[in-house]
Amino acid sequence: KIVFYLMQSHKLFPILSAKIENANFNKSNFNKSNLSNSVGHHINFVDTSFQNALVNSVDYSFADFTRANISNTSFNGATLEKCIFLDASLNDVDFTEADLSESYLAGLLLSSALLTNCDLSHAYLFGSNLSRSSYFGTIFDNADLENVSFKETSLTNCSLKKCNLQNV
Repeated sequence: KIVFYLMQSHKLFPILSAKIENANFNKSNFNKSNLSNSVGHHINFVDTSFQNALVNSVDYSFADFTRANISNTSFNGATLEKCIFLDASLNDVDFTEADLSESYLAGLLLSSALLTNCDLSHAYLFGSNLSRSSYFGTIFDNADLENVSFKETSLTNCSLKKCNLQNV
């Protein structure tokens, strides 16, 4: 189920409610949208913008966020398993309790992000920039972190079992 909201006089009004499967939102603009609690699998969000959006408690498993601009966005409690975030911009994103397991996050710019109790197990993050972010209780088990930059990053109570940490 996906819910779209219209902003009018500083109030949000739902304008559409539907379950989305195999949809194409390529080059769409969801800036300042509230997509919370929506469900959609195998969605194409390539080159889509989500700046300042609320995308909490969604299930967008298998979605493609290639080159998406997802800055200043909240994905609290989101299920994003097996998603593609190739060359996406994720500055100041809140992934608290999000499930990004088995996702492809290569070449990712994820700076000043919050990833508290986030699941990144089996994720592929080769060459990503995870600088100036905060990770508390994040699970990186079996993740590929080769050539990842953790400059000025806080890792507290994180699990890094069987990770590829070459050139970190």
